[in-house]
Amino acid sequence: MQLPDELVTRIKADGGHPQVAVRALYDLDGNLGETFVAADNRTLWLFWRRFGEPFQTLRLSLAEISELKVAAQSVFIEMGLTTSSAAYALKFSSWDKPQLDALAGLWSAGRPAPKPTRETPLAVFDQPGPELSPADGLTPVIAYCAAMRLMMAADTALAVHEQEHLRGAGLAERTIRMGENYLQTHGREQVLSRLGAVLNGEQKTCLMSHLIAMATADGALKPSEEELLRRFRQALGLAE
Repeated sequence: MQLPDELVTRIKADGGHPQVAVRALYDLDGNLGETFVAADNRTLWLFWRRFGEPFQTLRLSLAEISELKVAAQSVFIEMGLTTSSAAYALKFSSWDKPQLDALAGLWSAGRPAPKPTRETPLAVFDQPGPELSPADGLTPVIAYCAAMRLMMAADTALAVHEQEHLRGAGLAERTIRMGENYLQTHGREQVLSRLGAVLNGEQKTCLMSHLIAMATADGALKPSEEELLRRFRQALGLAE
């Protein structure tokens, strides 16, 4: 992913050249915000903040890191990082796994890892939901596409990365269009009202994590996006 210019400048000031960069769902303390993790073959940087606040920075040599683990935790990917004085745990969306594997490769090998192969992070939506044959054709994967498109529409200025997000996740063009068509035909309220019925528990949690990542991908959370996330949590029956 592309780091914000401010962070690239900080890394260059350290003499670094990041080979891997990935963005966590929350700040380093688990608050609503963001954390960027970047690394080259010598150094790892953590940049974190709550939204609206300046970035804080932690710079570690790879030799300082005694353990770096990447593991699937339900529908999230968790990265655990341990030094002699502290331990950190960060949560990422499932589509970040290739970048996290590359990051772990840099740490373990001390040199650039091979470019990771693309993985499909949405296999959970290939499973049938509670409604085996939904009358309106809203299968779990189509519901995912409709919900993500609805989240994109909450930002009146769609960025290129948002427009290409579903394609980058490995979804077929036809499936993406079916989700878009469902949203256009039935509208926002119908999508929200149907999600709880067509998705199982794992699918609901996975969708919510991806919606949060989408809403905060530009480093800010607009009031319209925050309100829509609240509506999604309510529709999915998930706690704040």
